[in-house]
Amino acid sequence: MSSKHGLRYLICLLLLMASGCYESDNPLSDARAFPTDRSVAGLWLSREDPNNDVYLHIIVDTVGRMKLIRVNHPQTQSGAIAGSEECDAFPTISAGQKFMNIRFLCVPADAEKEAPPREYYWFYRYELSGTNSLTIWETDYDALTDAITRQKANGKFWQTTWGSNIMLHESGDNLLKLLVGGKVGDLWKKYGTFQRLAIKDLSK
Repeated sequence: MSSKHGLRYLICLLLLMASGCYESDNPLSDARAFPTDRSVAGLWLSREDPNNDVYLHIIVDTVGRMKLIRVNHPQTQSGAIAGSEECDAFPTISAGQKFMNIRFLCVPADAEKEAPPREYYWFYRYELSGTNSLTIWETDYDALTDAITRQKANGKFWQTTWGSNIMLHESGDNLLKLLVGGKVGDLWKKYGTFQRLAIKDLSK
């Protein structure tokens, strides 16, 4: 396994162990379906958790691809874990709502070098207030398991030592219909509100 793929696998494993995990085989739309959302590019900070500051650095490269870097910065010794992840990201827009597809690559620990990495996705809903306040919602695990139980989404779920795991095998179009219809406080729960930080231009 290459060191790059090994690092991605380790990040995936740590995320899985932290609080359970959900995975979707498919994004909500093709990465080329919507323009890159440059309005959210920049450095953001949430201090809503008294134990942990969360930084998001959203980057748009020279060819329009988005990268999201999340950094946890513990402020106390009360369980917050220092760490960072870098992920590919791209938006989906539907019915006036904005969603971010977060793309992960995982390589099983016992895979050969030539084995392709496994690709899966997480989804977040987001909304800008003005230009300097970004609110993000994450999907609720109980609502996802209920959707699978009621056969509103194709997938499976199970319990592990660390939490609930969910695998979604639904098409992107059907997932988008489910998520667009979901209400805040039901299918969506608040992840955090982030304030934009000024980035000093060191080139001058």
